[in-house]
Amino acid sequence: MKSEILRFVAGGVLALVSTYIGLMVKRGYAEKVKFYKDLVEFCGVFKGELSFSMPTVTDFCTKYVKDKKGKWVDVVKEYQTDLTTKGKFDRDLDKWEVLHLKKEEKSEILHFLQGIGKTSLTEQISFVDKCNVVFTSRLKQAEEDMKKKGSMYFKLFALLGVALLVILG
Repeated sequence: MKSEILRFVAGGVLALVSTYIGLMVKRGYAEKVKFYKDLVEFCGVFKGELSFSMPTVTDFCTKYVKDKKGKWVDVVKEYQTDLTTKGKFDRDLDKWEVLHLKKEEKSEILHFLQGIGKTSLTEQISFVDKCNVVFTSRLKQAEEDMKKKGSMYFKLFALLGVALLVILG
C-alpha cells in the first residue's frame, strides 16, 4: 500500500516536471516571436525617426530603450554601450547568445546593427526597409513555429507526463 502511494506520487511529480518542460519549450518559441516583433517595431520606428528628425543612432537607441524590456531591448542596450565605448558593434556569432537564434539569424541582426547610421538618408531608409522585409519574414516563420512546434512539444511532454503517471501509478 505504502509503495503504491509512493509510486503514484513519484508519477505525479514526473508528470508535472514533464509538463513543465513542455511549457518551457513553448515559452521559448513565444520569446522568439516577441523578439522579432520588437525588432520589426524597432525598424519601423527607426525609419520614421530617420524621415523626420535624423537623430544619431545612440540618441535614438537611448530614446527607444527607455521604459522597455525584452531580449531585443537587451541587444539594443548592448549595441548602444559598444557604440559609445568602442565606436563599433562586433560580435563573434558562435559566442553571441541571443535567445536560441541560428547563426544565420544572428548574422542578419549583426549586419543590420552594423549598417544603421553609416550612409546617407535615402540609403539608410532603403537599408532599413530591406532589413525590415527580412525580419518580417523571420517573424512570420517564428509565429508559425510557435503555433505548430510549440503546441506540439507542450502536448507531447504533457502526454509523456500522463504516461509516466499511468505507468508508475
